[in-house]
Amino acid sequence: MAARRTPRSQNEEVPESRALARVDKSLVPAGAINAEWKQRLAKYAQRDAATATGAGGWGYIGTKNGVFKFNDTNLEELPPMLILGASFENAYYEGTFDADNPSGPKCFALAREEKLLAPPESLGDKRQSLQSDPASDTCAGCWANSFGTAERGKGKACKNIRRLALLPADRLDARVLQEVEGAMIRLPVTSIKNYSSFANKVTKGIGVPLFMMRVRISIEPDTKSQFKITFEPYDFQKTANGSVPLLIQNSEILTVLEQRVNEADTYLDQLPNSNNDEAEAPKGRSAPKGRSAPKGRATTQSNTAPKRAGAPAPKRAAPRKAGGRQRTAHTADDGEKY
Repeated sequence: MAARRTPRSQNEEVPESRALARVDKSLVPAGAINAEWKQRLAKYAQRDAATATGAGGWGYIGTKNGVFKFNDTNLEELPPMLILGASFENAYYEGTFDADNPSGPKCFALAREEKLLAPPESLGDKRQSLQSDPASDTCAGCWANSFGTAERGKGKACKNIRRLALLPADRLDARVLQEVEGAMIRLPVTSIKNYSSFANKVTKGIGVPLFMMRVRISIEPDTKSQFKITFEPYDFQKTANGSVPLLIQNSEILTVLEQRVNEADTYLDQLPNSNNDEAEAPKGRSAPKGRSAPKGRATTQSNTAPKRAGAPAPKRAAPRKAGGRQRTAHTADDGEKY
């Protein structure tokens, strides 16, 4: 596996050559966001903040074996992303995983708030058969959602996942952001803490929704869990007091992003396929292109979801590959300043 980028320490100074030399006109320092836009988008900040505690349409980015994968292509890194939203997802699978005959979860739940997680009524008798407390209709009363129930280790038999809706944003152009295809990703439980910490800094620390900040999403090796997914600002401006993350403040772009958030909500709220969760990726849609991984790297299993019924898939332009010409730097030296 290729060498990973070493995260900067909080006290490490960003080299002048890596600091933001020319600020994109669509970006402003986090403390200088327009009050009118901040108030208008406050509801999205509150919604994103709710998912920072404790499938359908767009294809899923896989992370198996610590390698990003989309549409059967390994990606060494992802392009800068906008997080359009998130939801809580629980999934319980019986037996061992069979790559040749993948099957969907026997029981699952999806909600925007953790306390609202409950198996859907469509599961019928299976819903009650899994509850340790017959009087409880929520995941909180299920034996599989308790620590120590996993077949191995001290974890849970039910997988607690965070589902994110992402929009590739290597070009801050309203027309491109309107057309580019989004993607979904499921965060394993070992990476949820990293997401929650980042989301809280943005939604509560700055008070804006996540989609106002371009994000670098990376995979870092971890001795205990093999790998973890990390989050950090993609754009920053160097000041006398350190680096300040930049936010999108462009009326045309933000208007487009409001529309894309509503589109993403459809996929964030779509229940997984109980028969086969490894559904075929939507056809006719372009993948979020990142830098392809070298040949010979470990493969991942793409976790995709079906396209929406009743509407043909639009032809949308693919974003540029990561690592190409960028107008802004993409390394922050001090994540605690936002």
